[in-house]
Amino acid sequence: MGVGQLSTLEFLGGELRRARRDRGLSQEELAKQINYSSSLVGMVEIGHRTPSQDFVGRVDAALESEGFFERLLTLVRADAAPPWLREWISVEAEATLIRWFEPSLIPGLLQTEAYARAVLTGGGMLREAEVEQRVTSRLARQAVLTREAPPEVVFVVDEAVLRRQIGDRQVMAEQFATCSRSPGRRTSTCTWCPPTSACTPGWPARSSWPALPRAARWRTWTPRCART
Repeated sequence: MGVGQLSTLEFLGGELRRARRDRGLSQEELAKQINYSSSLVGMVEIGHRTPSQDFVGRVDAALESEGFFERLLTLVRADAAPPWLREWISVEAEATLIRWFEPSLIPGLLQTEAYARAVLTGGGMLREAEVEQRVTSRLARQAVLTREAPPEVVFVVDEAVLRRQIGDRQVMAEQFATCSRSPGRRTSTCTWCPPTSACTPGWPARSSWPALPRAARWRTWTPRCART
């Protein structure tokens, strides 16, 4: 994204600010009308928070904008993932089987919001609006684990991931708790590979293998790792 170029989230925020001012409303007055906090209205206006569907629905009603902000939110969500990831997301959404080997981080399908935000802000390479859009995209992908017919998912995670602190201690504690009660537990398995385990398929890079409906299923792989 070039210098001075707005993200779709920032564009939505700018349009919200313009529409609110055109109606002669302060952030506090709009917040009262839609039953949200003025701080959230402010964060949305500067592109630092992605609004919910309920939020934009209430904004459209309060500003009589005929669904304009709901349509903008659709664009924000479509633009949330980086271009190189979008094809994978469409495959992931249809998969019946996903095998995921992860040597460096908690897999995206298991990440909490706080952990994902800490990962994406690390290094300072993304602007805050871009971080927010990518967090939104990452969390939205997790719906695949709780859909009506969820895929079978096997996560194989290197033990070093557990020892690498992302964010603060509270972020890590919340992430571990989420992994232990992860959505889709009936159809997903998370396996931790200790340092003493033999070399595993996919090492040393992050790897994912999906199987689509009617696609040939791969030979079952059982790694020599400790399951928890």
